[in-house]
Amino acid sequence: MSEERPLPSNRRVRPRGVPLLPPDIAEQALAPSRPARGRSRTKETKAKSEAPEVAPQEGAARKPAGPRFKLPTLRNPLRGKGAVLAAAGRILAGALLFLAIAGSSSLGLYRYVSTSPRFAVKTILIEGSAHRSQAYVAEKAGVTLGKNVFTIDLEAARRKLIADPWIDRAVVDRKLPGTLMIQVTEREPLALVALSGEIYLSGRGGEVFKRFEEGDPIDLPLITGLGGTGELMRDREGLMASVRRAQELAADYQRLGPRSLGLQEVHATTEGTFELLVGREGIRLVMGKPPYRPKIERAARVLAETSRRKGQPLVIFLDNEAHPERVVARLR
Repeated sequence: MSEERPLPSNRRVRPRGVPLLPPDIAEQALAPSRPARGRSRTKETKAKSEAPEVAPQEGAARKPAGPRFKLPTLRNPLRGKGAVLAAAGRILAGALLFLAIAGSSSLGLYRYVSTSPRFAVKTILIEGSAHRSQAYVAEKAGVTLGKNVFTIDLEAARRKLIADPWIDRAVVDRKLPGTLMIQVTEREPLALVALSGEIYLSGRGGEVFKRFEEGDPIDLPLITGLGGTGELMRDREGLMASVRRAQELAADYQRLGPRSLGLQEVHATTEGTFELLVGREGIRLVMGKPPYRPKIERAARVLAETSRRKGQPLVIFLDNEAHPERVVARLR
């Protein structure tokens, strides 16, 4: 029999006949429960298995064996979804209310700026127009004084302007409270082009952009021999390339040729070469194949020499490709 230990004063008197627990088991019972790791858990399990079983006293109430489990509380899934839907409904209602307020405010602001006389067009600034008057540009764009600056469709006005053959590019902008600014870039005519008996204006890159009208510039070299207007419809790119080569040849003669004999016409032959008509007498320069700049310089020397000798050349042949240094002049 092990020696009985005195019980604390706040404990009830242990029933007699109940033996004390062994010291090691008592220490394990009194020690704080911590999760055991590795070997310590094995030792604890072994100690529990070797501990002597204590027989319960007869007549004592038996405690249910095994651990006690607490039943989980079941939640109603419908109740949770209803709360979520209610919260979403409140958020949606608030968003719709905000949008309605913002929309009504924007509508009121638009009505104010589109009807207020403060934003009426008082000034129309037009820059870059040379062949078209400022009044024509404003009318073509569809803008007038007194019109509300916010009701003007800037993109539509730009499209109307570039529909004019003279206007290559256009920019339309507004400056509050009442100024409208229009910047146009016009095409520059470089030569006249004869197609099927009609005269057209051609610009940079050989673009044929409009039919010649009264008031258009006429002091330009004339390009002939390129076919009719059907050529413009069938092969626009090919026609533009031919016009561009003729324009370059005309520019070279105006820069290198004699100033007393102005360029009148650039004629394209069926062989793909060019001839020039210069001076009031219409002296014909048969250019042959490129390059044309050295041929123009030789033609200028021949013309100067014949003028010194009081000669009147009719045709100057510069198309000897085997001996380009040889020039033949036919006099009148």
